Amino acid sequence: MLISDRRLAGVAHGRSPRRVARDGFDHITLHLVLDGSMMLEVPDAVRRVEAGSAAPFDLTRPQRPWTEGTYGVRLGEYRRSLRARAERRGPLGETTPLGFTAWHGELI
Repeated sequence: MLISDRRLAGVAHGRSPRRVARDGFDHITLHLVLDGSMMLEVPDAVRRVEAGSAAPFDLTRPQRPWTEGTYGVRLGEYRRSLRARAERRGPLGETTPLGFTAWHGELI
């Protein structure tokens, strides 16, 4: 698992359908916003993630997060590692459309 402490300002990232298909990333990440806010655009939705909230990211899907200023923590793990952990501990629930699993909730 990768855990990173992040302070971002004026940052935007994009994972277009083309990039998703090309890079083969198969990670699930969870961004815990501790201060400020971030925006998240996924197909058919745009959401603001405020301080005290979490945003799950499924890197196998197109998305575009951006922020004018935020501080938070990002948790990331390969999907296969999450599956292996779930098999050892029992079922932890289904993955939602954005990739949040019960395992992430348990970790928090």
